[in-house]
Amino acid sequence: MNLHLLSGSPSHMGARFDGEGTNFAVFSANATRLNLCLFSPDGKTETHRLVLPERTGDIWHGYVRGIAPGTLYGYRAEGIYAPDQGHRFNPNKLLMDPYTRELSGNWSDNSATLGYVASASSKACLSTAVTARPSYQNPSSLIRNCLRTSNHAPTMTGPIRSSMRPIPRA
Repeated sequence: MNLHLLSGSPSHMGARFDGEGTNFAVFSANATRLNLCLFSPDGKTETHRLVLPERTGDIWHGYVRGIAPGTLYGYRAEGIYAPDQGHRFNPNKLLMDPYTRELSGNWSDNSATLGYVASASSKACLSTAVTARPSYQNPSSLIRNCLRTSNHAPTMTGPIRSSMRPIPRA
């Protein structure tokens, strides 16, 4: 599959499917480049590595047509390696999307996940993020929608897994 990355939008963090493709947005104030890595359905093979083409403030973003929910992905960040300044950028390290709503695979405690093992790839030790299903709603937007349409306290059902407590009735 030949993929082309467009500029996308910095508006929503994480991976968001719009019916035709997926917008990817992630924060990094100090990276010099962010790569979007796409994986085979079993998560074992990196099939594409695309440079996120846009940066708005500290948000890197891009949009790929044809990327559907369920696609496995991660990021590789490039920048300076200066641990004394708090920077350990290393493109050999696959990074999980901190804004993902779903993960696939397992994380294992392995030295390859550590920043100081510069040449070791971390992919075999990490879960990969999964592009969100269209039915997923952010819990806060779900609560707002329920409050607008009902006099009852909202209930959480479906794919949302959270430690949120129900809102008490007034």
